[in-house]
Amino acid sequence: MRRALVVAKWEFLSTIRKKEYLLSTVLTPAFGAVMALLPFLLFNQGVSTLSVGYVDHTGMFELPQSLTGSVPENVSYRVLRYSSEEVAKRELLQGRVSMYMVIPENYLDTGRVEVYVTRATPALLPREEIAEEMVRQMLRGRLEDKLVERVSRPLEPVVYRLNDRGERAEEMGLVAYMYPLLMGALLMMALLISSGFLMHSMNEERENRLWEVLLSSVSAEELIAGKMLGLGGAGLLQLGAWMVLLVPLAVVVSLTLRPGVLLLGVAYFILGFLMYASIMAGAGALCTSSKEAQQATGVLVMFVLLPVAFGFMIFQNPDSQLARAVSLFPLSSPVGMIYRISVARVPVVEIVLSMLALLLTSLAMLYLSGRLLRARVLMQGGSLGDVLREALRRR
Repeated sequence: MRRALVVAKWEFLSTIRKKEYLLSTVLTPAFGAVMALLPFLLFNQGVSTLSVGYVDHTGMFELPQSLTGSVPENVSYRVLRYSSEEVAKRELLQGRVSMYMVIPENYLDTGRVEVYVTRATPALLPREEIAEEMVRQMLRGRLEDKLVERVSRPLEPVVYRLNDRGERAEEMGLVAYMYPLLMGALLMMALLISSGFLMHSMNEERENRLWEVLLSSVSAEELIAGKMLGLGGAGLLQLGAWMVLLVPLAVVVSLTLRPGVLLLGVAYFILGFLMYASIMAGAGALCTSSKEAQQATGVLVMFVLLPVAFGFMIFQNPDSQLARAVSLFPLSSPVGMIYRISVARVPVVEIVLSMLALLLTSLAMLYLSGRLLRARVLMQGGSLGDVLREALRRR
């Protein structure tokens, strides 16, 4: 164990001093923040005001001259009424309006409204605001004002999450889903970057023929365990730095940080890294070139990204069989379980089972990786089949 700690210390110190590590620690969250905010900033600057025209063949409506859309919230609309479709079409083709709509004479029978555009997307039409105003004008004078307002806007749901004591904890709006997404993204990046450093270290030592020298002083299991401890510590330090950066973001978007989820995120990073690092170590021992190692890494990345592919379904129904399978399967459970516990109360037994599965998989892969490493050193130049037979041979 002492020799494994010596290897761990060396790997930790050499990794945190690398330029790649420092750059990834600083630039990864910065790049993520820019990519998340840039589309909104560009969109908001590009379409702050739109002109919308309309032609009313029923004579029933007089829409307000200005509206503010709900999606996106900062877009304001200048509403213009035209006497005929010919005038509205000419204004649209000359670029004076972004779109116009036609309310036909049989509107009360069909509810159909035609929208005409050239370059603008119909998604920017303030549907809800126009619909509410049309309902108000159709009912005004026939019902009292409060009833008219409620008919035009019958439902404004506000969803709250209850904690384990049954107390109202927080409002569950769109911002609430940022929490599992951010935690999952941080966990995935930390796992992939740390495991990637281990794979790079294995490749470098294989190509420089250092394995023979190292294995004369330490066992294969101690060497791999030391690398996992050192690089895992570096990854944990990186994850901690990113979590600290979450605090100002949480303040800006009014996101409630949940210490329990953060602690479980750290636990799942440790277990997830041990599993992926042991698999990477085994793959590094089997591979004979950097190209093969990159291909093996790509296969593992697919499993890390598996929860992302099913993320929407997990958020919609975190207790479904699919969500349970993704959160219990060892290769996807680190991120999958974080998704679930961020939006629902997951039974403790399922959390324990997923952690136990991760731990047992890590120990099994660590043992197998040690045997593969010894076999590769003994069978230098041998085929993949020869290495596997040597690794699985009873001693």
